[in-house]
Amino acid sequence: MNRGQKNKPFKGKSKGKRKQGGRVNKPVKESGGALTKMGRADRRNASLQKQKMSRKDRHDAHRLGVGGASFPMSTPRLVGVLALGQEHAPRYALGLLGMDMIDEATVAWPVTRTLPAWKTDVTVFPLSWKSGDAPDEVILAGQCVDVLVIVQPVSLSLNEDEEVKLLISALKAQGMPSILLLATGLESIEPMKRRNELKKKIQSQAEFYFPDSLKVLFTDLNSETDCKGASRVLCQCRIRPVAWRDQRSQIFVESIDVSQRSAPHAIVVRLRGRVRKKDMCVNRPFLVEGLGMLWPDCVEVECHRDGTTKQLLPGRTATIQREREKERELSGEVGMAADAESVRRAEELEMKKREMVEALEVVKKVPKGTSGYQSAWIVESDEEVEESHENEEDDTMGDVDDETMEVVEEEGGREKGGEKEEYEWIKLAEGLHHDRKSSMEEEDLDEKKEREEEEFEFPDEVEAPLDQLAKKRFIKYRPLKSFRNTPWNKKAAIPEAYSHIVRFRSFGKTKRRAQHEVDLYDESSMARVGSMVNIIFSLAPNAQWVRPKLCVAFNLLSHETCTSVLHCTVKRHPSYTDPVAAKEEMEVWLGPRRLNVRPIYSDTTFNVDKHKSDRFFHDNVSSMATFYGPVTFPPAPILMYKVENGRKHLVATGTLNAIDPDRVILKKIILTGRPIRVHKSKAIVREMFFFPEDIRWYKTVELRTKHGRVGHILEPLGIHGYMKCVFDGNISQADTIMLALYKRIFPVLPKC
Repeated sequence: MNRGQKNKPFKGKSKGKRKQGGRVNKPVKESGGALTKMGRADRRNASLQKQKMSRKDRHDAHRLGVGGASFPMSTPRLVGVLALGQEHAPRYALGLLGMDMIDEATVAWPVTRTLPAWKTDVTVFPLSWKSGDAPDEVILAGQCVDVLVIVQPVSLSLNEDEEVKLLISALKAQGMPSILLLATGLESIEPMKRRNELKKKIQSQAEFYFPDSLKVLFTDLNSETDCKGASRVLCQCRIRPVAWRDQRSQIFVESIDVSQRSAPHAIVVRLRGRVRKKDMCVNRPFLVEGLGMLWPDCVEVECHRDGTTKQLLPGRTATIQREREKERELSGEVGMAADAESVRRAEELEMKKREMVEALEVVKKVPKGTSGYQSAWIVESDEEVEESHENEEDDTMGDVDDETMEVVEEEGGREKGGEKEEYEWIKLAEGLHHDRKSSMEEEDLDEKKEREEEEFEFPDEVEAPLDQLAKKRFIKYRPLKSFRNTPWNKKAAIPEAYSHIVRFRSFGKTKRRAQHEVDLYDESSMARVGSMVNIIFSLAPNAQWVRPKLCVAFNLLSHETCTSVLHCTVKRHPSYTDPVAAKEEMEVWLGPRRLNVRPIYSDTTFNVDKHKSDRFFHDNVSSMATFYGPVTFPPAPILMYKVENGRKHLVATGTLNAIDPDRVILKKIILTGRPIRVHKSKAIVREMFFFPEDIRWYKTVELRTKHGRVGHILEPLGIHGYMKCVFDGNISQADTIMLALYKRIFPVLPKC
């Protein structure tokens, strides 16, 4: 039976579309309330308008660094003015705003002004930096400004001024903001040919040092036209994003008020500024320049916008839930890197340190009226030292009657030239006592260079002691069959300092959660971008704080109040040529933080569980600097400075690599010996050890030679450290026998 195909009839809504032969016009509700149908031209027009508005919002967000029309409250553009040479920064800061040249001493910086021609708010402040000054203010400004205006006289060459080149290197290393270069003084150059040559020279230098600069303007801002041209560039330029700055909320402090509070007695500091970069959480602590990390007492939001409707809302006081934050920070995401036994040992160590400090207090017998500084340079004889100890014992015996005191005073005086010279016992100040000692213990620069050259020529080689057994001298060292494959217990013999640091179970997961945690808070604990806030802190009554010229408050993320072991990839700056040994004290800019550390250096080998330490920070080689520091989530740049004779020298730049207390860093030593008698694969070796006990102790350790032979110790010969060794092949008389030992090293706490 032949069955024909039969399809089910379609009963959909597009039946009318087939009848009309095209697209069905959708009904649209007009303002009057009636439903009408849009034609083809109207649909196209509405689509074009929607695309145009979306494109404008994206363009404004890309150019201005804000959300365009979707954000009714945008932060003013923050502009810093840095004048090089003999130029005066406040004059150009006022000129960029188009203000008249008024008395600069009466201006309250920073100055915020709306430029109606470009419909943009601009906040401008000058930077007071001269050649030879510390770069701290400029580095801090580079962390917060949107545009940095550099005023350069045409007579100044960037290639010749080393201080300016170091400053530019530091700004580049931490993330260069948008740069606008103003070249001044070109009109005074004669003849015209010389003027054109200088113009080309400055443009070439700007392309080299500031490849992403906005523009180079040759103007003195003397006329209204020049000021408008510079203002147009500031308002219409694109703000260059810097990843590590955009992940934290920051407040550029515009005013600081300090007052005294009677009950309870404290110093109250009130900071006023606008929230930038990211929404601020009031439950988190703040990192304030000059004050360190502080928890706020109160945060007042003067005006803010709603997170959903984007409408402006009146002022309010944000709710602070500090206790909940502290509990969350000590939750299961982090764990202590040491156990309870290590905590107990750490407390005992602190007690011993206090006892040692008290025992090291110096008491000297000096002429009456001698100051503490003068007494630090008086050398005591052995008799005077014994007398001081006797007097200390006398003080512990109890009270002394008046008659005894009179006798002691008479014995304390000495007659010189018929006059009686009186003496007294004084206790030296701690700083004065250590000044001379530290100056005497400083290693000479030439000796340090010799050590570095010796380390480069004979790496890791040491000599066994002549008066001590090597097994006691190197008791903390152990051999490794294979540096890559032999396991090492990461939890063995950790220092007491590890009882106070944290270790993350999953650092990447914790980082992502901390960076997006701000979206989980309710509106009462938030301050949106663009809001003007007042943050109130309480300081101790005896707190010493110098009001900084430039103050920025950074809102820290979760867990950034804890301490851990930080590893940073750094590279030597070519301007610093002196040797840098491990554990030397450095001043470090780590993201928004500034701290003193004593780093140790190791190699940057990946995919291994052990890393070899370096005794010196070598040139032209990337190293891993490890030190104790507060938790900071990457990306974060690092600048390492060394303070010498009151001046700061840029030593290295780099980035934060990881936070991991379990990273194993091994110090390697090589004991060497030379063969004095060789027969094929056997040899008699001397000068590696000097006692037969040491030879028997290290008998199982594998030996290697510089020519690649592998062997082991057979037996000692005599009592002077000779030993018989055998190798896997014929050995040369000119070869060197090596025995490698390793021990794990840890970072060093900075000196107080």
